[in-house]
Formats: sequence, structure tokens, C-alpha cells
Amino acid sequence: MIVGNGLLAKTFRKYKEDKENIIFASGVSNSLSTDKNDYAREKKLLLKVIKEHSEKKLIYFSSCDVENKNMNQKVYYQHKLNMEYTIANLHPNHTIFRLPQVIGETKNKNTLINFLFNAIKFDKEFIIYSGTYKNLIDVRDVYKICSYVIDNKLPIKLLNVVNTHYIEVEELVFLIEKILDKKAKYTKKNIKSIPKYNDIETRKIYQKIGINFNKNYLDNVLKYYYLEQKSK
Repeated sequence: MIVGNGLLAKTFRKYKEDKENIIFASGVSNSLSTDKNDYAREKKLLLKVIKEHSEKKLIYFSSCDVENKNMNQKVYYQHKLNMEYTIANLHPNHTIFRLPQVIGETKNKNTLINFLFNAIKFDKEFIIYSGTYKNLIDVRDVYKICSYVIDNKLPIKLLNVVNTHYIEVEELVFLIEKILDKKAKYTKKNIKSIPKYNDIETRKIYQKIGINFNKNYLDNVLKYYYLEQKSK
């Protein structure tokens, strides 16, 4: 069973008729939102799912940045942490996957990648934080990793599903400039932020399923979604 209709819900559509697992992929899509109603709706829906499907294993997608001191004071990440506590207390049979920035085919303008592509493409000026690093992962790899855990019924309660390499925002902009063959218009602010997510258990899974985050990983992923897919 799947709850939601966004990028993650569509990616995990294989589980639509699953009788053992419920994929909760319905949440606030804009991490900048401060609207309490948005978060209240998600919590209300989550509580309803827990009550009505207590026999199923609950799969929930949270954010790695709940443990990032530079980010976790924001409403969105406090909410995600609250959802984690709620699940842990009310539904013992669960797995929570904490995700970084996910790249995929989505019309959500609030994602970092869509924002940068649109800003550069349409000559919009923006600010980048020099010294700030991000962790980005292809939604297809999120699926491979999470489905491996789900299908093999691994006794994992919490897992960071992350890229083993981080990229500086300025370097990310450079990659997008190359893809678009266009210079970005931005000003820089020096804000050092280098998150470090625990990936010890995750790396073990990567070795088993053959996922390798090499130096060309992000370049290939960006080209796939913003060149190959756009041309179809």
C-alpha cells in the first residue's frame, strides 16, 4: 500500500498492492514552509494510517538534516523529527529512511536542483553559499536501497540513505552550467556548512547491491534527468 502521489510514491509504485508494507510518502514537499497547517495535515494522516493499518510494516521517509545542526532548527526538520518520534512510540514495526536531497523527474520547483536549473536557464540572479556542501542522490538509487531493505525484511529501524560523496554548491552550479551551456548569474556568500551523515550501515548495503557513488555520479544523474529525459 502506498500513501501519497509525489516523486517517492510514484517511484515505489511496486508496493501499491503490497499487503505487508505501507509506504508513507505523503508529506510536506517544501522544506522552507512555515505553514503549521501543512505539517498538521501530514501528522493527522500519519496517525490515521497507524491506527487503521497496525498490522502492516510502516515505511516512512524522513530527512538526514534532522541531525544537521545548521538545518535542524527549521520548522520542516523539527516536524520530521517529531514524526520519527511519533512512529517509534506508536508503531514498533517500522523502518524510517532518512534521505538527503533527492534528484528525480518532478515539477516541484522547491527542490534545489530544479531551482538552480530554472534560475540559470532563465537568467535569474541568485545567491550561493560558498563553502556549503550538499548530499544528493538519484531517486532510482533510493528505490534500489530501500526496496532491498524492505524485500529482505532487514531488521532496520533507521537508515541514512545517502550519497557517500558530498558536493560544494559552487561545484554543483558549475555542473549545471556545463549541461545548459550557460553561465549562471549569482553572488557568493561565504557560509561554511559541511554535513556528515552516518553511513556505516548504509555502505554495507551498497556493497551487497553494487551501488558505487563515483566522481561522475552526479554529472551522469543530472544529464539523465535534464538532457535525456527532457528530450523524450
